[in-house]
Amino acid sequence: MRRLLTFLVLAALGCGAWVAAADASHTRGAGPRSDFVQGTARLPESSGGGQFHFNARSGPSGERPRGLYWAKEGIFGTATFTSRVECLEVQGNVAYIGTRVTRSEKGPPEGSSVVFRVEDNGQPGAGRDRFVGTLGIDSTTDCRNPALQAALTAASQTISQGNFTVHDAQP
Repeated sequence: MRRLLTFLVLAALGCGAWVAAADASHTRGAGPRSDFVQGTARLPESSGGGQFHFNARSGPSGERPRGLYWAKEGIFGTATFTSRVECLEVQGNVAYIGTRVTRSEKGPPEGSSVVFRVEDNGQPGAGRDRFVGTLGIDSTTDCRNPALQAALTAASQTISQGNFTVHDAQP
């Protein structure tokens, strides 16, 4: 089981590096008929470091959210976990993602709600895109909570490596 887990993590890291290198940016409503957030990025060590990956998708109004998020050695090495996407709210180039922790090596315990904000500011993502996350209250509604949205907006950090793509589909 440990070998399988190691293989899956390495495969995800390889895919994340490929996604980060891809020529992708905020798609401004053209293209797919679903909202999504995807990509892999790192925060600077001064902001806690770590590597973060999103593959989140929903209908154009947030219906049927699905996907995953993982963190590796985030928040100064205190957070390594995987979570399931249960809420996605996309507003232009900004996405709020509510997740439920499904596996935790360190950091938030399994079953915890964690909410994120991702801001796609075009190419290149490094030095422009922004990201932040915090413990939430209810993973199915956190992405639509105005108080959490405001707090996350104020705390967002600029990524140092990688790229996030946010797509806001038109209903």
